[in-house]
Amino acid sequence: MQDFAHDEVRALRRDIAIEVCERYDCTGFLFDFMRVPGYFRFGEERDNAHLITTMLRETREGLDEVGRARGRHVGLAVRVPSSVDGTIRLGLDVEQWIGEEIVDVLVPTPFFAQEMEHDVKEWVTLGEKSRVSIIACLEEGYQAGHTEGHNRWFYNPPLMTGLPEKMVRGLAARHHDRGVDGL
Repeated sequence: MQDFAHDEVRALRRDIAIEVCERYDCTGFLFDFMRVPGYFRFGEERDNAHLITTMLRETREGLDEVGRARGRHVGLAVRVPSSVDGTIRLGLDVEQWIGEEIVDVLVPTPFFAQEMEHDVKEWVTLGEKSRVSIIACLEEGYQAGHTEGHNRWFYNPPLMTGLPEKMVRGLAARHHDRGVDGL
């Protein structure tokens, strides 16, 4: 794990985001805070949350410069845990990011498997007085607790089951009903 408490780690991430958008005709950049969640030493997450906020602010400023040179907005999106509490535990001050409109798009995301009770309402409520778009994420499978007769080498027994179309439609309808800006 790279410890985001170190200036060099945050500078590298910020610089990559800006450089990618400078070199390529991107509409924006996504920081995926769900790829490998864990950014600070255990127990230091809340005390260091301001460091990632500063990194995102600096990234936003850099992307704004790229946008001015291109004559159009260059967006900044973040993929974060499915609950506000989950972001706090990781040292991600998403409430501040939304309040300051540092990011354009926020994607609350279950980790690895779809959480069948995932409710995005808390995110919609956080974002309703801002221009930040809340986009719900649907994962491709869920932990069913059974194997459906499939045997995969990485689970013994396997626990993941693909989401049938009716479940996808039901989850999408619930998210839509809660007021998300997209899926």
